[in-house]
Formats: sequence, C-alpha cells, structure tokens
Amino acid sequence: MELREFIKETLVQIAQGVADAQVPAGEAGGYVSPAMGTSTRSESYFGTVIGGHPVFLIDFDVAVTASAGTAEAKVQVVSLLKLRAGGKSTQSQEQTSRVKFQVPMMLPIEQTTKEELEKRIQANKEAAERYRAQRAAGRTSWMSR
Repeated sequence: MELREFIKETLVQIAQGVADAQVPAGEAGGYVSPAMGTSTRSESYFGTVIGGHPVFLIDFDVAVTASAGTAEAKVQVVSLLKLRAGGKSTQSQEQTSRVKFQVPMMLPIEQTTKEELEKRIQANKEAAERYRAQRAAGRTSWMSR
C-alpha cells in the first residue's frame, strides 16, 4: 500500500470509528469526542477550533520502502509479513526507512455537548455585551460630572 493511501485510510477510519461510537457511548451515559471549551494540552490533544471542535494529533510511525530501479519511484508502507524475515526487506533493491510524523485532526463532535457549549458561548457573549454597555453608561455619567 502506498504511504498516502495508508494515511488517508487511517484518518478516514479514525473519523468514522469516532462517529460510529458516539451513539452507543451516549446510550451508556458517556461521550465520545465531546465539545470542549478549554484546552488541557497533553501529548495527543492539540486544542480546539471555533465551535469547540477538538483537534488531536494523530501520531504516525511507519516503516516505508523506496524501490530502486523502477521508472517511477514509490514510497510503500512495509507489511508486517515482509519485515518478519529478520527485520529486513527480502528484496535486495529496496531500502527500508522509518518515518514519524503527526497530523492534526478535528474529530466529529458529540451533538449534546456541542449544543450545551454553544449555549454557554452565547450566554457569555450576552453577559460580556451587558457588561460593556453598563461600563460605557458608567463612563458617560462619570465624564459628564
């Protein structure tokens, strides 16, 4: 499998798996990928985007091979069966390398917590607007003294 296909399929399956787990987890009283208003940075948690969507860092650590002697060089993900022969590639014209990287990924949000977060955000905006209006009114009366 080519590296780009492996990355794409892995990320799609993570998103689909999270979405598939949300309803049964909710029925059991839990939340999978809840909407969040604050960041508690950990190794995998990256932060949130607008609307409380959590963003995680998906770690990839893959062994890849680059084939020599072909018209078109391709990077392929090494299969476990190929690595079992002493940890080395059995084909002499391939070089195996290890690639490590992270991909930020916004996961599907659990709907109930998303709605609650949106209500809190709206209430905070309204409270801030009332405070600004009161402060402006106070300054006006102070300045007119």
